[in-house]
Amino acid sequence: MQSHNRSLRNAFCLISSRRHSLHSTFSLNAMKGALHSYVFYGFKRIMQQAPYFVLPFGVGYGLIAWAKSKNAYYNSKAGHLAHGHDE
Repeated sequence: MQSHNRSLRNAFCLISSRRHSLHSTFSLNAMKGALHSYVFYGFKRIMQQAPYFVLPFGVGYGLIAWAKSKNAYYNSKAGHLAHGHDE
């Protein structure tokens, strides 16, 4: 039984050593430092791109808020009376 386990262990080591020998050390550590880089430079990148997503979002939010309040006024009793929609 022990010889069987030893042969399986040797086969696994052979397969794993072949697998690692096909890759360079750079491809094995492709994401090394990615989180560190994002922590230090991610905020800067986001702030550089902020005008391109914050301003359109703010304009759209303001437009929707204005339209909802205008719609609520038009559908109220005061809106109907002010604009001649008497029933």
